[in-house]
Amino acid sequence: MVYYVLLLGCLCLFCGIYMLHNINLHALDNHILILVSQYRSLSLDHFSILLSKLGGMPAFIVVLFIYCIFFARQKKNTETIFLLLSSLGSIGIGWSLKYIVDRDRPQVVEHLVQSYGASFPSAHSLYAAVLASFTALFVCQNLSYKYRNVLFCFIFSWPLAMGISRVYLGVHYLSDVLAGLGIGFIWVGLLYLCYQKKFMPYCHEKSKLKIEVKS
Repeated sequence: MVYYVLLLGCLCLFCGIYMLHNINLHALDNHILILVSQYRSLSLDHFSILLSKLGGMPAFIVVLFIYCIFFARQKKNTETIFLLLSSLGSIGIGWSLKYIVDRDRPQVVEHLVQSYGASFPSAHSLYAAVLASFTALFVCQNLSYKYRNVLFCFIFSWPLAMGISRVYLGVHYLSDVLAGLGIGFIWVGLLYLCYQKKFMPYCHEKSKLKIEVKS
């Protein structure tokens, strides 16, 4: 599972960076914004604004606090440490890149919500990717195969919906969203590999064996 998350993250991040640096694709970024804005409606506006509130940093911190309580009750101190690394690390990476890249927010469509900081990468998409991948890798791995796959589909619909809503609200380009998702998936995926190697050596050796057999 972790390798699929990393592959998805690399694909998203590559596409986001490529669209950012290729001037010819800036028109595509703008065209997608304009195209999506044509489907605005009152109900979709309210729904997207709700997603914006649920996916911001305050809500992100609340979810982290709930996770910490959940792990503390089960005495899973190691998972708590990796949760903090996932969350604080993603916040640091995301906002550092915002400062370094310093991309202006889209101006071709009306913004339906107040936005803060630079545009690239999308912090909301980053937070959603971190929560989804952390939940899938650190929380749901012990579930039965049948229920786990259904839950995975539900979990990863969250960053997808969040990314679409950021474009719909007019505060991010598609490339911002792709980069945010990619960073989140890659960061948590790499942390999980470290966790697996250190605390789940059997799973780590099993994963290596599968790769060697396939190759």
